[in-house]
Amino acid sequence: MFLHQQCFCGSNDKFDCCCLPFINKEKLPKTAEQLMRSRFSAYVTGNGQYIFDTYAKSNQDCQSVTEINDWSETCKWIALQIHATNDSNNNGDIIKHSELVQIKRKALCPCNSFSTAWTIKKW
Repeated sequence: MFLHQQCFCGSNDKFDCCCLPFINKEKLPKTAEQLMRSRFSAYVTGNGQYIFDTYAKSNQDCQSVTEINDWSETCKWIALQIHATNDSNNNGDIIKHSELVQIKRKALCPCNSFSTAWTIKKW
């Protein structure tokens, strides 16, 4: 369905060559940026199992795959922008990023327990 279109993560690669191998567990992300990009694509394509599997074990008790999928479906995923990374040590720290997504104001993001202030961003 999505195989031959540009990847949702914002790279110039096709989805089947970019994030899909991570989501399908054919490859493991080598950097935090690859992980973040693949997680964004998983949200877009409704693959809550991948999101759940890439949570820290301590957070898996707080969310179910069904809850992740339900929340993801209520959002309109627009874009992922990674502003800065530090891959020099191969740990690939994400320094700054933003996910452009429409979430109801004051809703809880499933990734944490903080109220969001995210809104649709106009280009």
